[in-house]
Amino acid sequence: EYFQNSDYSSSLKFTNIICELEKNENSNLVNLIFMCENLISIGQLDFANDLINIIKKSSFKLSTIELKGKLIKLEADIYFNKRDFKKSNKLYKESYSIFKNSESLIGDQALFYIILTLLINDNLDRTVFNEYKMSIANPDYQVLLNCIDFTISDSDINRCISNIQNIADERLKAYGYWLLSKFYSKNKNLSKSYKYETIAQETLNNSSLKISDKSLRDDYLLNLLIHQKILNETSVEIDDLIGFQSTFNNNIEDHDVSSNAFLFCVNCGKKNSNSYSECESCGT
Repeated sequence: EYFQNSDYSSSLKFTNIICELEKNENSNLVNLIFMCENLISIGQLDFANDLINIIKKSSFKLSTIELKGKLIKLEADIYFNKRDFKKSNKLYKESYSIFKNSESLIGDQALFYIILTLLINDNLDRTVFNEYKMSIANPDYQVLLNCIDFTISDSDINRCISNIQNIADERLKAYGYWLLSKFYSKNKNLSKSYKYETIAQETLNNSSLKISDKSLRDDYLLNLLIHQKILNETSVEIDDLIGFQSTFNNNIEDHDVSSNAFLFCVNCGKKNSNSYSECESCGT
């Protein structure tokens, strides 16, 4: 329940207690894999990697091919967040091949990261969507994949906006707004790109508040690659910001945000705690 509600720190503590009480090592492997998933979710990548190595060296074999596929996907997550895309992509494809003929959240996640990796590295085209079966079990990942598809096909992405707003998971919702920003930047609609970039930052920051352990929130925001991109990189060139600030101020009114100022500087990524119009760190 804690994990489903995105309180990964409480979920991690609860899982640790279960692992300590569990005497059956084979059963405990399932708990360790879930603990690894929690560690990755909050950006504790080195601990997660150590745990994966322990699991792989265990004398007990994983009881199902699905557990093996999940462990492979988690190992891919670590490589992805460390920007080792060659290794992560190989493992994501291996995991996806296990789940492609069944409706599985793990398969959905693996497919999302396969395609997202190509997008990040500017190697994505429409043939990829024809290559992979798009039978998605989780509707939220279907929305995100549709956003990526529209980004490269120049379709009317407005159809995605309401679907993104209906995503319950604030983290995934932030990913959707970030993809919207990339779409509008590609199509030279700078005001909307600026708008959804800011909303993505706000939404991601709100999602971190569900993590009960405050000391782990920074790891969640700063150690995961997509989060780094949302908070520290911008789809809008700084020079292009000149001239449409007033347009942005008018258009932002249709979304409930507390201020028209950036939550994070689009240049250096510093949090704008005081809602200043200029960054205190770099002056942007």
